[in-house]
Amino acid sequence: LSQKPDVLFLLTDADIPRLSAPELERLRKQNSGKCQIHTIEFGKGGDLTQDNNFLKKLARQNGGQHRYRDVTRFSGDN
Repeated sequence: LSQKPDVLFLLTDADIPRLSAPELERLRKQNSGKCQIHTIEFGKGGDLTQDNNFLKKLARQNGGQHRYRDVTRFSGDN
């Protein structure tokens, strides 16, 4: 965020370390609506995450969107 991007895409498996509520709040304040933060979460199987998923909150609090992608559905025929 210190580089002042317009948009940031965070691609992750959302495993450890997770962002805590105070860390999410600190990021929201530091960003102050200047950068859209989109999160793309990779996992195996269906999206079983709760709405309180820290990636969903990070995206929502910073004007972005969250997407989940099941890696078992990726094809190797690209």
